Amino acid sequence: MNWRWLLLLLVAASLHAGFLKVTEGEIVNDGGWCYACAWADYDGDGFPDLFVTNNNAGQNKNNFLYLNQGDGTFLKILEGSVVEDSGSSYGCTWGDYDNDGHPDLFVSNYGENNCLYRNNGDSTFTKVLDGPVVNDGGRSTGASWADYDRDGWLDLFVCNRDQVNFLYHNDGDGTFTRIFAGEIANDVDNSSGCAWADLTVTAIRTCWSRTSRPRIACITTTATAASPGFGPVRSQMILRSATA
Repeated sequence: MNWRWLLLLLVAASLHAGFLKVTEGEIVNDGGWCYACAWADYDGDGFPDLFVTNNNAGQNKNNFLYLNQGDGTFLKILEGSVVEDSGSSYGCTWGDYDNDGHPDLFVSNYGENNCLYRNNGDSTFTKVLDGPVVNDGGRSTGASWADYDRDGWLDLFVCNRDQVNFLYHNDGDGTFTRIFAGEIANDVDNSSGCAWADLTVTAIRTCWSRTSRPRIACITTTATAASPGFGPVRSQMILRSATA
């Protein structure tokens, strides 16, 4: 983040002893049936931009992309597949999956194919049409990037409701291979969100049950990149963490 922008935020916060609600601009007045959002500086100007998903079935609105103008205002982007695709979008996550220095965008959709948009580095995106990541369908909700096998390329985990979740290994050439082995790719649950974390070589994903009660499911990775794998962890320590 640009340090001047950060300083401005800190000064504003100190003056108001908290937060000042923004009431002007499309970013807070567009409405919609929004489920998720994610920040990333997709145009590389030092200011974080915002992507917002919409469930098109309810409000007949596509997803939103807002370009940060660097002066506290945002410009709504109206052209390009990122904002012109219509779908039932539930989740989104930015990640530089091709290691070109520009954040790419994955959008998870419920009951239809998911979307992956490659950042062209010129403030435009190319929609990826080939490969399992964008053709597996599913009742997808949340998603998260992480390099789980430590080969230098971001891999992708996608949550699904009432079906198996998806784990995609980044092959390093712009393509992905879907992983079918292990509990992580075969457990069936009502998953809504996911997150990666390194807790002594342990990855954690959080899922929500049909009764909306949080449950923590833990999966361990091996300590060597040569033989990455996952397995369930059940212990008294994990149970205490889940009820804390």
